[in-house]
Amino acid sequence: MPIQVPEINEIPGKVAALVSTPSWGLLEEKFKAAELVLFIGNGGNLAVAQHAASDVNRLTEKFALSPTNLSHSTAVACEEGVESWLTSWVQKTLASDSRRHSAVLIGFSCSSDGASARSIVSANSEAASLGVPSFLLTAEPKSVEQTVHVICVDAMHYHTAELIYMASFYQLIASSGCQLPAIT
Repeated sequence: MPIQVPEINEIPGKVAALVSTPSWGLLEEKFKAAELVLFIGNGGNLAVAQHAASDVNRLTEKFALSPTNLSHSTAVACEEGVESWLTSWVQKTLASDSRRHSAVLIGFSCSSDGASARSIVSANSEAASLGVPSFLLTAEPKSVEQTVHVICVDAMHYHTAELIYMASFYQLIASSGCQLPAIT
């Protein structure tokens, strides 16, 4: 039976295109220098962000975080609005961590212009305004402040973008000189 998943065969080429962009080179540079790495996303991309933080902690000497407290996240979303919950998390995380001066934020977004996309853009912009290099990996182009580095992966499906984001954080780990474990 042929593969039924749209775009699945295009993922290696999309990853190769991603890592050859100037913005990717800057992200690799900032990632290598960072002591603290923040990953953010919504929905499936939040799961990718949490996975990225876990493996960066496990495989590198860096400390990585992503939003994991759903009680806090839903409380903030209900009180302040869905579009601000990640911004609130970024503010509180950076205010309380002494490594904020050696940090980088990486956001993953698929949706084009809904509350989810706006929450990611807002959090990226907040980190940039606090002096933290901020990168937004996105399925399609987004309008953001010039202080946020946008890397578009040119994906038409959520699963494609999420798989590219997974490959991207492993590329960051490997390019920083750390070993990716083999299945034994």
